[in-house]
Amino acid sequence: WLTADEEPETPAKTLGRAYHCRVLEPARFAETYVVLPDFGDMRSSKNRAQRDGWLAERPNMVPIVQDSAILIERMRDGLFANPNIEGLFSEGEAETTLRWVDERTGLRCKARPDWRRPRIYADLKSTEDASPEGFARSVVKFGYHLQHAHYVDGGNACGDPIDNFLIVAQEKEAPYVAQVYQIDAAAEARGFELRERGLQILDRC
Repeated sequence: WLTADEEPETPAKTLGRAYHCRVLEPARFAETYVVLPDFGDMRSSKNRAQRDGWLAERPNMVPIVQDSAILIERMRDGLFANPNIEGLFSEGEAETTLRWVDERTGLRCKARPDWRRPRIYADLKSTEDASPEGFARSVVKFGYHLQHAHYVDGGNACGDPIDNFLIVAQEKEAPYVAQVYQIDAAAEARGFELRERGLQILDRC
């Protein structure tokens, strides 16, 4: 079994992390990521040597290919074309970690919202369909309502209660439409139910 930090890196994971960093932490993005030049056909040992030498000169940087760099900028432009989203991310802090102990089970809990501002948490999610009907299916499929319940509980436990957990859903294809959603009352209740059931199972195990 692998933890999240031990799972093999893939181009898709690198792209996802880079995009989140570009949107939420632009200064860190500039310090962390670098666009890999085109060194030509990698079947050539000379080209591979040039690439490896270039990377060795930047040991603390994460390389991304040019196509990914272009995609990241286009997605960011599409995201901030929605003025509500640009305003949401204009204040607050990214990637803060909450740690607490669940009162009922004694289990240690952790949450890491993408964005945190007074009484509001927000997560940036990529999706195939950002329409209300399409993204509602993603909420169920990926358990975003359970995540909502976990964040709310964590905020309360850490003395930072939240009024709204916002999900910023962005399509992965041009024109990269983005919308902001909240979990409705019925989904919220179901999320808390599923979370409680999961904690009880973990506690018994």
